[in-house]
Amino acid sequence: KTKYLFYYPYDPKITSLDQLKAYTHSVNTDQNDRDRYEASDLLWDICTPIAELKSVEVEMDHAMAQIIVEVESGLIKEGTVPTLLDIPAVSKLDLVKPDLEAMTADMDVEGSYELAEDSRKNITMWEFGYATSGNLMFRAAVPANHTISLGSKILSLENPDGNKVIYRLSKGLSFEPGKNYRMTLVSKHDVVAPEVSDDESWVLDVLDPETGEPVGL
Repeated sequence: KTKYLFYYPYDPKITSLDQLKAYTHSVNTDQNDRDRYEASDLLWDICTPIAELKSVEVEMDHAMAQIIVEVESGLIKEGTVPTLLDIPAVSKLDLVKPDLEAMTADMDVEGSYELAEDSRKNITMWEFGYATSGNLMFRAAVPANHTISLGSKILSLENPDGNKVIYRLSKGLSFEPGKNYRMTLVSKHDVVAPEVSDDESWVLDVLDPETGEPVGL
């Protein structure tokens, strides 16, 4: 049967199926702009039309993971954005996989979803609005199929005094395509974790860089 591959952003240099099976995608290191953020994401779908129908439904999946950071306004200098630290920026993946489940299942298979480990960069996040709490919201698209180990530096920001603050993870974190990973930075110490399963969300402790005490999720 005839199959159609849809992907976005479109790359006019791609002219063969073999190129799509080893497709290289780079995220922008400066994503503090809607267009640069959207160009960093990668969406795709493969569908097979039904002969008797005149149209086909296309449901695009995200091949990248997404990090969302919510920051209490009193913790970050006005007009600045957080920076993700030491994140792979280039991935090679097989866009001919039939769906997200197949891609996720084959991520450890050579040639399916590989990272250019020498491409690790700091990635500036996009400020896209406010949470219902009034906190600032930032996001960035990053390649999947990699792990940040316990204790690794994950995020830096400039506090209202102009000082650089760096946050580390208190648990290891593995990125999968199509998943969102959310962190909330608040000044209160009595933060309560929501009751959700791993399928619904990842809840991660954020530690104060000076005292090591939990300051957010």
